[in-house]
Amino acid sequence: MQGKKSFSDSKLEQLNFEFNNSNNTKSKISSNEIYIVASENKNLDLESLKNILNADNNLDSFSFLVGPRSGTISPWSSKTEDIVKNVGIKDVDRVERFNGFSIADEINIDDIDLSMFFDRMTQSIYLNSDECINFLNVDPQRSISVIDILKGGIKTLEDANKTFGFAMSSEEIEYLYDFYSKAARNPTDAELMMFAQANSEHCRHKIFNAKWTVNGAAKNNSLFDLIKETSKQSPKGIISAYKDNAAITEGESVQRLNLDADNNYAFVEDKLNSTIKVETHNHPTAISPYPGEFGRPSTLGYFRSYETHFDQSNKAYGYHKPIMLAGGIGEIRDKNNFKLQITEGYHVVVLGGPAMLIGLGGGAASSVSSGDSDEDLDFASVQRDNAEMERRCQEVINVCSSQDNSYIEFIHDVGAGGLSNAIPELAKDSNLGVYIELDKIPNSDKSMSPMEIWSNESQERYVLAIYDSKTESYPVNVPLSMLFGDLPITDMSVTTNEMVETTEDASSSYEFADALVKTLQHPTVASKSFLITIGDRTVGGMVARDQFVGPYQVPVSDYSMSLRSFTSNSGEVLTVGEKPTLAVKNPGASMRMAVAEALTNMIGVNIKGLDQVQVSANWMAASGEEVEDLALREGVESLSKCCVDLNISVPVGKDSLSMRTKWDDGSAERVVKSPLSGVITAMAPVADVRNSITPELDISASS
Repeated sequence: MQGKKSFSDSKLEQLNFEFNNSNNTKSKISSNEIYIVASENKNLDLESLKNILNADNNLDSFSFLVGPRSGTISPWSSKTEDIVKNVGIKDVDRVERFNGFSIADEINIDDIDLSMFFDRMTQSIYLNSDECINFLNVDPQRSISVIDILKGGIKTLEDANKTFGFAMSSEEIEYLYDFYSKAARNPTDAELMMFAQANSEHCRHKIFNAKWTVNGAAKNNSLFDLIKETSKQSPKGIISAYKDNAAITEGESVQRLNLDADNNYAFVEDKLNSTIKVETHNHPTAISPYPGEFGRPSTLGYFRSYETHFDQSNKAYGYHKPIMLAGGIGEIRDKNNFKLQITEGYHVVVLGGPAMLIGLGGGAASSVSSGDSDEDLDFASVQRDNAEMERRCQEVINVCSSQDNSYIEFIHDVGAGGLSNAIPELAKDSNLGVYIELDKIPNSDKSMSPMEIWSNESQERYVLAIYDSKTESYPVNVPLSMLFGDLPITDMSVTTNEMVETTEDASSSYEFADALVKTLQHPTVASKSFLITIGDRTVGGMVARDQFVGPYQVPVSDYSMSLRSFTSNSGEVLTVGEKPTLAVKNPGASMRMAVAEALTNMIGVNIKGLDQVQVSANWMAASGEEVEDLALREGVESLSKCCVDLNISVPVGKDSLSMRTKWDDGSAERVVKSPLSGVITAMAPVADVRNSITPELDISASS
């Protein structure tokens, strides 16, 4: 069956441009959705199905089609099949959506680039409808790979490190070689992938936990120690810090809208505490940015564009590897502040969508500079969206958390490394072992190998408690002590008398009027309406202040504010501060100014004092170059001292220290790296959100 157009006019115009530019053609391409329905019932109610899909039997001819990879089930298919069954259309075994593309000119498909039309990790090209029907056939499952280090030695392990994109250091390779040599057995690809993700910079934060030597003198504090010092000196209001994904701060009792066991909504008195968490998705955004968040208002942010070249060098400061900040505040019931201690016999429950061949090696890939790894490995490491599944997971978690006796006693979200990281971390926190049957893990691609099932990062999934089973064959069979063992602590040595890289001076030839216009046109300064209006800023009904101010809705608000409950006027304020351009000359000053910006953005809100403010610090840097490592150290030291002096704590944060892109253009290697980019997100409780001001002038109050 054929449905509506696959893309909007603007998106189709963009695809036409990319296609013609890539293939040096001047063709016109059109596209419609095509639906494949599988059923053994010859009397299937096709008319009702056509109405649901808004489709008919009039099929156009197509040059090629794009659809799910053979043997996989797309999120769209799962959702549509549920809808079809719920409206009473029976005996539908499968419904799947394809995009049919027509090229106006006669072109040999084998001779052209079609990469812009499909996501190669989740989709395939089909040349006709018969091939689309055959996509239901499942390829055989790929087998476990064994890395023969007993025969090939450590060189075999080094080769595997490059082939699979593990991004392990030489010390980690030696550690693994020693472990498996003593065990007198070869590792599997699943074990090595698990180790690589769990011990990546992304997950273990080796640089922030490293030993530092500056000008030959050993420093007593790691970067993480410096951050923790702020909460040690200003512990007021902190319930949980540096644990799990978010910090928890003291809240208050409010009337919370609760869903009881009988599915009835009612307001109940409950103490709700505040949570704050800000993380980054820089690597995925650089490779293949995806949408897919659901039901969360986006009320705060910033847009940074910057580039400056170094003198007589093929380097530049810039953001070819961009910063994508994702975070915010939330509420948690006081009784749910801490995970409970689970004991032997609990079950592991994987909540969420099925495994798919996406997001392989994301933790390792995001820990290295863009350009250091293979293009295919970079692309494979990026997750894909499944907003519908995220919503379903959230509904389950909301219902469980609202109950006095929740089924959930321990929960961990599945991120970098997939289940191979989440489940071992759950087991480690419980001081228990864990048995997993891989064939019990929901899976939409039956051809995936055990390593791919174990380590993919399919959205959206959570791990709950412990699952107990027995099996005779183990793709992964290692003690947790190997995975979370005492690896060598990273040593960072820098000297302040290293030659400082100099950047080109800005041109002084501009007239003032021209400079003013160019400044106002710069995306960092100009209106951000194009980013703000694409999302709902009030979804959920708890937003007290978003970006827009006044009757003309001008995006000039310095802060965002949300309510604790539907019946309360109390809430929280959130602000952002960042000054990366200052870090080029003075990293310490850039961090102090970032704190100052976040705090001054709160001026319009009535908060009790600075000791009420909690800060999330996000660190982006091109670590690995001595000048950038030194900038990072200076920035962290400056932030720590500044916050201690101001009586402000930093109970949460995140680092992304591979902010570098490099490539070879045939004549030389080019490098674009970001300056130290410390982003400060500040939160404070607000007794009454109505007692706040905005930049809007009150004309009625003038004489």
